[in-house]
Parts: sequence; structure tokens; C-alpha cells
Amino acid sequence: MSIHMAKTIKEERLRWILPIVKQEVKLKDAAKVCPHSKRSLERWAALYREEGEAGLEPKSTEPKTQEKETPILAKERIVEIRKKTKKCALKIRWQLQFEHKIQAIKTDNGSIFTNYYASMTKRSDMTVKTIHALDIFCRENNIIHYLIDPGKPAQNGTVERSHREDQEKFYEQNKFKSFNDLQIKLERWNIYYNNLEHCGLNGKTPNEFLEDYQLIRPPNVCA
Repeated sequence: MSIHMAKTIKEERLRWILPIVKQEVKLKDAAKVCPHSKRSLERWAALYREEGEAGLEPKSTEPKTQEKETPILAKERIVEIRKKTKKCALKIRWQLQFEHKIQAIKTDNGSIFTNYYASMTKRSDMTVKTIHALDIFCRENNIIHYLIDPGKPAQNGTVERSHREDQEKFYEQNKFKSFNDLQIKLERWNIYYNNLEHCGLNGKTPNEFLEDYQLIRPPNVCA
């Protein structure tokens, strides 16, 4: 599931403030996972209550957005690296580049990934009537799309293990009032999970592992 990424300062403020104003989460709890300060959240919440969404607009005469403006989360990541490592802008740019092109992907046979086993296209000769959008994307980007054998989820073990973790520790532990509520809670879960130590990563968090992975620049890996 794709997670909505804020494109403007107003959107970024709104996605943190709405759950607080709707009393879905306490401000002090939001401040624990929010990249912005507790004081900023308090100020934005007060502005939202007084003026609505308009109160969250940045007070500036400059244009609110640029056509190719860097997403605010990316800006925050740059500031975080700068504070942590004291690297110059060029070195940070190198660190954030992940230049190894994806050469192949492996998925299960669900209709979200392929039409080979969908009822409308199931045929003994495995000829697909309608090409799946993912296969079109892979073809256009020169990516090989591997499928696991039908009924063999163990061949996609890493993904299945991740799905089980999400199911047991997120979906079964939460109730969702709306799709927007699901998106907000899922993003919080992703932030928590990606900063959680993992046994499979020798005690590192996924974010720490990714940072190290980018620095050592390993060869391309196909699975």
C-alpha cells in the first residue's frame, strides 16, 4: 500500500494535527514520533482550531509550492543527516543516492501482481488475455518479473514473514474509523518499525542498515 507523502508544508502540518484535533491521539504521544517539536504541534493545533486549514498555511509572500520542490520528509532527512554527521551538502547528496538499478523482482501470484492466475485469464496454455500493469511497467523499465510456484508461499519467505509481522502487530492491534485513519496509523507503524532493532539485521534498525548499505555501495543483487 502506498503511503501519502506530504507535498506542501500545509499538508505536512495537517497530517499531524488532524489526529490530535479529532482526539484520536494525544499531543504528547504524537510528539514522540513526530519529527517536529511538541511546541510546533501545540501552535499548529491552536491555529487549526481558530482558522481551520488556512491557519496551517506558511506565513510567507513566497509561492507556496514549486513544481519540482523537494518533499518535506526528504528535507527533514537531509537536516537529520547534517546534524548527525556534519557532512557537507555534496557528501549528503552522495549518501542519499541509491544508484543500483533494480534488475528483477519476485512476487506471489495474486491478482495485484499478475494476471496469470486470475479467473478471467486462467487458461491451460498460460496465455494472458490482458497484460497486468506491473508487467507493463517491468517491460518498460527492463525489469524481470519472477513468480513463485503456485501454492508455495515459502518461496517468498521474507515477504510472508513481513506480512505476518504487520498482521499480528499492526492490523490485529488497531481499529480504523476510515481509510484516512488507516493511512495515518500505518505511517506511524512504519516509522516505528523502521527504527526498531531487528535480529535479522544483527541488532540494527532498517534505517541504519539502509544507511550502511548505501555507504558501502554493494554490487547489484538479483533474487
